[in-house]
Amino acid sequence: MRDMSLVRRTAVADAEEVLRLRQVMIDSVFAGRDAAAASTAWHAESLPTLRGRLAEPDGDFVAFVVEHPERPGALAAPAAGTVEYRIGRSGNPHGRVGHLIPPWIPPPSGGGGNGLLRSRARG
Repeated sequence: MRDMSLVRRTAVADAEEVLRLRQVMIDSVFAGRDAAAASTAWHAESLPTLRGRLAEPDGDFVAFVVEHPERPGALAAPAAGTVEYRIGRSGNPHGRVGHLIPPWIPPPSGGGGNGLLRSRARG
């Protein structure tokens, strides 16, 4: 039986590792098909924004991670979500709509139920 790591809310200090894993996902989707997608030049511009969003404990963006069990300081995989406001309607008078950004789990970390754990995490 596989030992599953605990899920925790992503910290500001995790931002670079989250971007690294995001790039792993992008590379796996666009491998060999889109040279622009393989570029990491956007990381430097994105990093301050991600750090700022992670620093907002009550903001409209939240991410959860599982730490890599064999690499201290590395993450096995993150998952994130956002909450948006839209004008209310019947069944949702406050207009809050949540979106789960699909979790990405690079091999060999996948297959242990970590995606499901992160998706169910509460901050």
